[in-house]
Amino acid sequence: MKKLVIVLSLLIVTAFSAMAEEPASTIGNNEWFKGKVGVCMYSYRQLSSKNLNKSLEVARSTGFVYIEYWSPYKHSLQEYRSMVEKHGLIPVSHNFDFNLWEKNPQKAVQDAITLGVKYAGTAYLPCKGGHTGALTEEEVRHHAEVINRAAKMLAEHGMKFMLHNHSQEFAPYKDGKTMFDLLMELIDPENVVIELDIAWAVYPWKVNPVDIIKKYPNRIKLLHIRDVTLPPDGSRPCSVPVGKGVLPIKEILLAAQEAGVEYYLIEDDGNQPLIDIPETIKNMEEMK
Repeated sequence: MKKLVIVLSLLIVTAFSAMAEEPASTIGNNEWFKGKVGVCMYSYRQLSSKNLNKSLEVARSTGFVYIEYWSPYKHSLQEYRSMVEKHGLIPVSHNFDFNLWEKNPQKAVQDAITLGVKYAGTAYLPCKGGHTGALTEEEVRHHAEVINRAAKMLAEHGMKFMLHNHSQEFAPYKDGKTMFDLLMELIDPENVVIELDIAWAVYPWKVNPVDIIKKYPNRIKLLHIRDVTLPPDGSRPCSVPVGKGVLPIKEILLAAQEAGVEYYLIEDDGNQPLIDIPETIKNMEEMK
């Protein structure tokens, strides 16, 4: 009986600890979609560059609990983390420059530890063709080696490597596959996860994010949620609030829930986040 009491006590403590770590969010909880919706602090980049503490205050007052770090600007990483925690926010992820993972992965790992994230990775894979060009097979194989080496180091500290896509990963490879498919074959499925940017997937290669999500269940753990319009001249997409662009947001979110996506991070690429982000939230919650 004494042992049972001890076990139950531990379970209760654990439950309350989990509740303390994950405060209730007012976002991402309607009849058809329930998910951990957060925000990428890149969205507030103009405000953050002037007053980082204020941008975190805005994120929390908007209803967010989960955030993805962006630049600390003039602050140290520890100062940044302290500000995040002061506002009751939970830091989920951070992207470092790929060059750091390649040249000094020990520093990247230590910085990830300092920031207290679950996922640490890179937002852009170097590509001779640029953001809208095509990765070569040689580049993909090299990048995969760097990623797997870094992921092994992160795993020793309970973290996973996070790979954020742009468009170059979806260029054609061979036999109907894309460079993204080749990457998925080469990277460690246990220690590397994908942060799928749904907007970059559609431009310029016109890949359906829903197809990607369904093809790789349980390997895509984070989504960058945003919407775009596609100019008729084929130029770079224009960022708009979710629900006002061309992306099938509801279909994407439903597929993501089925596929085991853990965090849904709103990323606003426009210049009026204080207007567009609340509209994005409203549109997501009112989708039928």
